[in-house]
Amino acid sequence: MSTLLVIGLVLLAKPAAPSRAPAPPREEPRPAPAATPAPAPAPPERSLLSRIQIGAGVGSGFSLSSGSSGLTGSGSPPPWVRGSIRGTLDLMRAGPGDLQLLLPVGIQGTSFNNIIQGSVLGVDVMPSIRYQAEVIPDLALFAELGVGFGSFQTTIQQPFMGYLVVQSGGAGLRMGAGLEYRVLGKLRLLVQPMELTALTVTSSVTVNGTTVTTTANASEWSLLLGAVHPL
Repeated sequence: MSTLLVIGLVLLAKPAAPSRAPAPPREEPRPAPAATPAPAPAPPERSLLSRIQIGAGVGSGFSLSSGSSGLTGSGSPPPWVRGSIRGTLDLMRAGPGDLQLLLPVGIQGTSFNNIIQGSVLGVDVMPSIRYQAEVIPDLALFAELGVGFGSFQTTIQQPFMGYLVVQSGGAGLRMGAGLEYRVLGKLRLLVQPMELTALTVTSSVTVNGTTVTTTANASEWSLLLGAVHPL
């Protein structure tokens, strides 16, 4: 019994083993913050020359006014042979297309033989606002609206008296619509099935000392085929 008592005293006197503190929870690595995407660089500003296109076209014109306009005498108006030289400047991006400034110079001529014989030569300059949008790759549609002026010279052959030259001119409205199709590199085919010009023209002629002044409407529908290329 004494032996058991001694063993018990020894066990009580032995210091208890220190308890281990629980290990701290393991921290999960934090994901790296997402990188902020850099803003897209602004498109380089286009130079003036890169915003200019030049073009030309040729076709036929048909008078919508009667012969009473004074340009082609009386009777049925004959068709015109018409050409156009144009320059276009890109102004700004507007929606799906571009807003442009157009400067067309039209040159046309015709001849007539209605009781009297003669010919007419005309020039018109009508600055226009133009909107063009690419609807499918390489194909763009456009519409044009402008105002300007036109000048005409009518030469009439008078039997036994020679030729009579009548100058006329006036201001008016121009409307146009069509398409451009890229055919080779930067070269585009121009198809303009509608170019409408409507002018109020005034003419004066002096015969035997008497000056006669007349005012009439000269309207024309033209169809043009040509090409456009940037500078």
